[in-house]
Amino acid sequence: MAKQRLIFILYNLVVVCGILCLLELTFQYLINHPARIPKSILKPFQHYYSYNFRNTIQMDTACARYDSGLFYTLKPGICCFNNVEFETALTINNLGTRDSEEATQNPEIIFLGDSFTMGWGTPDDSCFTAFVKHKTPRKILNAGISSYGTAREIKLLSRLDTDSLRTLVIQYHNNDFEENQEYVKGPFKLKISNERTYLDFTEKVRKRSDYYFGKHCANLAYNTLKNITGKYDLYKFDPEEVRDFISVLEHSAVPLDNVQIIFFETCSYNNYISKFSDELQTEIQNKTYPDYIRNIKILKLEGILTDNDYYILDDHIRPSGHKKIADKLLQIL
Repeated sequence: MAKQRLIFILYNLVVVCGILCLLELTFQYLINHPARIPKSILKPFQHYYSYNFRNTIQMDTACARYDSGLFYTLKPGICCFNNVEFETALTINNLGTRDSEEATQNPEIIFLGDSFTMGWGTPDDSCFTAFVKHKTPRKILNAGISSYGTAREIKLLSRLDTDSLRTLVIQYHNNDFEENQEYVKGPFKLKISNERTYLDFTEKVRKRSDYYFGKHCANLAYNTLKNITGKYDLYKFDPEEVRDFISVLEHSAVPLDNVQIIFFETCSYNNYISKFSDELQTEIQNKTYPDYIRNIKILKLEGILTDNDYYILDDHIRPSGHKKIADKLLQIL
């Protein structure tokens, strides 16, 4: 009797392990072939990929380095940055931004922003800054760095050659809010952790992408449950975002009085739910602001990009989307 029970238990363990293996292999296949993921379960895959799977450039010590004033910048040289849906090589100058050395000297147009401006997932010649550069005689510098908020972008601006600066293009994402808010409450001082903290972060991110048996099943089950129960963190627009953004610009160490500022907002997965641009358009009409704030030109991208202009698992924009953004920017520039 005891022997039969043992055989029964072992048989069921083998069946469970077999099913788990099959599921793990299936999920691994779907991650490597995202176009085959059914739309009904795509969102849990996207969250799993973003937080437990993909390589993050700013936490990759082969592509980024600690900076005592900005926490990190990109590492000068050629960096290979690859994920499931793309393989790219980034050319990084000595300032730690994605552009040539020549571009750092007397640029007339400087682009500030995060990973969208940096060109996450695109070749050097296929991000919107490169497309703009090909169509205008004006000298351009791409100073976008992944995960920077406006506060660090403006701090970075003070390191750049701005003698010839005439136009400043600022790309915004709703995840800039926390950094900007903290900076304004500082007051107006960035809180930068030490190098040990940065290296600990990089190791934590590296381990996050390590595989262990059952990882796909466990994490996808967890993300599916969050999706069903509606417990994903949902962004809620706060008008204070706009005032903090303007405050950051007003406290720039680089005088912006004679600079034309162009603003546009990007989003993840073509999900334009922010009211930031509309609120900014209203706020800058306040006559108490200086002219360079009141004269900000706002470019709205909602309706310009399609789902096909975004990667499937990754929340960033494909080269086709960058080309569309460049075309709209050129109409203003």
